[in-house]
Amino acid sequence: MVRWSSVLFFMVTGIAGLLSLGGPTALWAVDKADVPRLIKQLSDRDVILRRQAAELLGKLGPDAKPATEALIKALQDNDAFVVRFAAKALGGIGPDAKQAIPTLARLLRHESTEISDAASEALGKMGPEAVQPLIAALKEDDVFVKQQAVRALGKLGPAAAPAVPELIENYKSLPMRPGLVRRNVNAAELRIAIVNTLGDIGPGAKDAVPVLRETLSNQQVRDRGLRQAINQAIRKIERPVRAKPGQTG
Repeated sequence: MVRWSSVLFFMVTGIAGLLSLGGPTALWAVDKADVPRLIKQLSDRDVILRRQAAELLGKLGPDAKPATEALIKALQDNDAFVVRFAAKALGGIGPDAKQAIPTLARLLRHESTEISDAASEALGKMGPEAVQPLIAALKEDDVFVKQQAVRALGKLGPAAAPAVPELIENYKSLPMRPGLVRRNVNAAELRIAIVNTLGDIGPGAKDAVPVLRETLSNQQVRDRGLRQAINQAIRKIERPVRAKPGQTG
């Protein structure tokens, strides 16, 4: 379903871009030479210009590193679009923006699902230093926050191995009945998300295998999606795909 508010936003943003950058192609033609101007624009009184600056910095990836401090400040903006675009830009910078981790971790709890999603996505690109704040999020009672943390840990892959004990504990504590919990997140979805993340961690999640096999042996567990996810995760943990000669990562 079309969200007309989003359509209107991009129409207005486009118009603002044409006026401020000089033409249709200039709106997206941005490079690291533009970073100082975009940093200044992030604090403009005009919300449209702030949104545009954050979005364009997100297109620069690691080249936006000089804007890290300004983007972290933008995470406290009172406009949801600015916050989302700033989080995305920080994720694009990656581990070099690790000073943003505490603020991004707090945004996992934001009442806006879109902002929480953007923070989770960014944390999943921040490297090993994001793991401990995400483990702390797993210990909270809010299942929605747990799911956002689980997703970020999955994106971190093998670097998230220190989170395995807490992931196992969360998996074991979830009720087998789906049960709507919060923001349409239920226990069944969270359980599968944990299993997928354990698989993404790979061999470092070997301690989870006995727990996962126990679920498979439980005849009362008939969730096909869960069983399929467990089988795939065990394969990733026990038989990780080896890089071909000449490949890295």
